[in-house]
Amino acid sequence: MAAHTVCNLILPGKRDSSLIYDCVVIGCGVAGSVCAYMLSNNGLDVLVLERLPEFSEKNCGGWITSRSVDLLSAIKMDTRELLAGGSSGIKRRLAYHPGGSPETTVSTGFFGFGTTRKNLNEFMARQASGAGTEIIFGQPVHNIRMRNSYFEINEYLAKKAVLAIGARKFDSQVKLKSIPAFAISEIVTAGAVFGTDMACQFFNVGSLLPHNYQSERNYFWIIPIGNDLWNIGMFFVTACKNMRKQYNLCRSLYVTQALANVKTVIAPRESTLGTIDFSGGICQCTAIGDFAGECDPNSGGGISGAIESGIFASKRLLSEMTTVVAK
Repeated sequence: MAAHTVCNLILPGKRDSSLIYDCVVIGCGVAGSVCAYMLSNNGLDVLVLERLPEFSEKNCGGWITSRSVDLLSAIKMDTRELLAGGSSGIKRRLAYHPGGSPETTVSTGFFGFGTTRKNLNEFMARQASGAGTEIIFGQPVHNIRMRNSYFEINEYLAKKAVLAIGARKFDSQVKLKSIPAFAISEIVTAGAVFGTDMACQFFNVGSLLPHNYQSERNYFWIIPIGNDLWNIGMFFVTACKNMRKQYNLCRSLYVTQALANVKTVIAPRESTLGTIDFSGGICQCTAIGDFAGECDPNSGGGISGAIESGIFASKRLLSEMTTVVAK
């Protein structure tokens, strides 16, 4: 199949509806793109359906940790393209632990880089497209049916289907077994007090939260994402009361220490995080990324978790399909 860049929309109905893909991936985020890239690189015919008409900016930027860089390098994705596109290299990390000894530490080394989520998603989709994946934007998927032994997704048929739709339920009937983690974040433009190569994390910050929701793992972050842009936000282990009040308090305490002349670009927004299985364990498709609860938000682990999930799922699917062919 011919490869298409992410700039070219493939209109519904343009493809031969009788074509049977090896795999259809629903969702063109990090996990979906990695999975599609791996499958296409191994010779499979892969289609990605993305509900959005095009990638848009999100309030959550991306910290591509050194672990994430290593994972992408291992599958031959060159992340230097992201740096060339204006991302910020992170060479210093400030960690604040109130009451610790010392309370504040600054580590130096290579901690990856920060980028906007739009830049990251476009990069990942280009990698998948370059490997041969076809990508269709403006394709929300509401139902997945079985036709004989194939998955029927919108007008497309596939031997395998992968759900990579992020931290949200696909089936409204699914009952979640626990409460997911939560975050509030925004994007600002600002000058840097400590320099544009430092990411800051302030841990155990939850004095306004109900006592049983206070945790050392609750933390506030300030991350450079390129071109004088910064992603600031707070991670909550579990959603609870007073999160916005706590976020505003941390913002007033810590942002002025690290940034100057702060102006909001994308206002603070609340979002659930992929720390639990949103499929409820009943999804007939392969579930990956935040949708499958593969997110560990500590130290940028959300993105590395999505990458690992996409890699693991693609290897499992390749093994399953190879076994079928062998039989």
